[in-house]
Amino acid sequence: MTHASFGLIAGIFTLNPFYAISTTAFAVLIDLDHVLWILGYPVIGRPNHSLPFLLVVSVVFGILFKRRNHFNFRLSTAVASGVFSHMAYDSFVDAPSLPLLMPFSSELISLPTWSWMLFETLAIISALIGLLLSKRKKNEKSI
Repeated sequence: MTHASFGLIAGIFTLNPFYAISTTAFAVLIDLDHVLWILGYPVIGRPNHSLPFLLVVSVVFGILFKRRNHFNFRLSTAVASGVFSHMAYDSFVDAPSLPLLMPFSSELISLPTWSWMLFETLAIISALIGLLLSKRKKNEKSI
């Protein structure tokens, strides 16, 4: 299992190939900070593994990639799903502790061993929320 497989599992629940791939890609690309660290650049303690990061990046993607001049809920929830999937995999393979509140606190928060299931469930729920919001908007347009 890899970050990609956890992302794809959640991404399947978008019922859309583009958003499934987006979720999978985001679950993997979050670790780009490792490349910077390997190249010798200073990296500040994994802020991309935190809930504030998840919220900010999801909103930013929803705004930057608007659809028909409206906030892109599908992409926003796919991004959130990818971040949750990444956290799930990290909790699954490593000692489950993450800096969940960074940048407000750099403290690693110890999580129970089953926390990977919680994060992957949140990833799936996020994907389903995006799907439901898109179905609702389609239904509103047809009325």
